[in-house]
Amino acid sequence: MSLNGTWTIPEEFQSLYSWWGSILILEMMVLIWFTGQARVKTQTIHSEEDRRWIENSNVTLHPSGDGHPSVDRLRNAHFNDLKIILPFLLMTPIWLTTSPHPVIGKLFIRVFSMCKIFHTLFSINLIATPASTILITICYGILCYIGISLFLFYSFL
Repeated sequence: MSLNGTWTIPEEFQSLYSWWGSILILEMMVLIWFTGQARVKTQTIHSEEDRRWIENSNVTLHPSGDGHPSVDRLRNAHFNDLKIILPFLLMTPIWLTTSPHPVIGKLFIRVFSMCKIFHTLFSINLIATPASTILITICYGILCYIGISLFLFYSFL
């Protein structure tokens, strides 16, 4: 925050945050599309309105949203993205107003984004590996650091 009380994000972070934020949003949108494709492929729908998208009348209705392992994997991956990407997208611009060190700021934005993308790929089984837990822990660690630094910076103004 500047001396006159306005919130400004340093110019060196603006394009980096915009780029990686857009990539993360696009990744979540791609998951929505994949979930729809999996529902059509497995003939699994979650509402009566979805019957019009499937030509076969023998579709399986699952009002809870689940119903097939591939649909469940995609839904869980998307839900995990919503739980962690949205807080990142909301807290990071505020954190950037605190003028973090340029190396730390750039590193955190890049590492968080890449870890989250790879975590999503691992959780939908496109790439099989046990590193998923490590990646999500790194993401939560970065979010905790950002949250704590925001709390400390703005509570002592």
